[in-house]
Amino acid sequence: TWWYQAAEELDMEILVNNSWSGSCLLNTRSGTVGAYVDRCVQLHDDTGANAGQTPDIIAIFLGTNDYYTYPSTLGSFEGIDFDALILGQGQYAAPTTSMEAYAIILDKISHAYPQAEVYCFTLLPRVNSTSQPTAFNADIAKLAQKYGASVVDLFDCGISSDTNAFSVHMGDNLHPNNAGMDAMTNAFVSAVLKNSEILIFDDSTSAVDTATDAKIRAAFANELKDTTKIIIAQRVTSVMEADLILVMDDGAIVAQGTHEELMKCCEIYRDVYQAQQEGVSISG
Repeated sequence: TWWYQAAEELDMEILVNNSWSGSCLLNTRSGTVGAYVDRCVQLHDDTGANAGQTPDIIAIFLGTNDYYTYPSTLGSFEGIDFDALILGQGQYAAPTTSMEAYAIILDKISHAYPQAEVYCFTLLPRVNSTSQPTAFNADIAKLAQKYGASVVDLFDCGISSDTNAFSVHMGDNLHPNNAGMDAMTNAFVSAVLKNSEILIFDDSTSAVDTATDAKIRAAFANELKDTTKIIIAQRVTSVMEADLILVMDDGAIVAQGTHEELMKCCEIYRDVYQAQQEGVSISG
């Protein structure tokens, strides 16, 4: 599944909440779906198989099934009376809408896993539905913001909001196919990276062409402008826009400065840059 891919890429421990989040707390369920209830409650309460775990990240699907199965009890963010719902000391009033149930879920998780970063996924329209969950997703975003969680916007990863695009990424109207898993992984990893204070790129651009390298640098400048980036590179163009460049030779730092400063004062840096530029001109 996609979260195994994401966990491997990020090298982090991830807990994933199931997609019956609201209805599990609103309705009594049995049989096969009863397993969803157990996983849902155990995750929120740090009990059962999840007891004692210390995940780096918790990914939550709020409403993947609730939106279509129980539309009459969805509720809204504005309709939540938090003072009446969250009673304190681990006590909660019984929720009457899925949105209230989501508030309880996020509140429980904030206490059970205070060290974890929480990410809430937006909802995609299903193939057989003309309904667009725009208002529902907006409420999810408001609820996530209240609890300091981040939002993973699936529409921002190449899956557009039309049902045809959804069908390309879903194998059975509910579970993602390979294309869907890749798209969800990319959306999730991108959200985590954007939320990071420091990112380290260890020679990550050496295998890409110069056009792709330029796109990566543009993404650094536009999408990660508030993130500290440490870039280890052999290609000068990969770091030439950095605030500070350290030049190493034979394992030692021999110069430091901006690109312009190093072009004036560091012969090694200048020679490498000029040689690489000549190589680009020849290959172009």
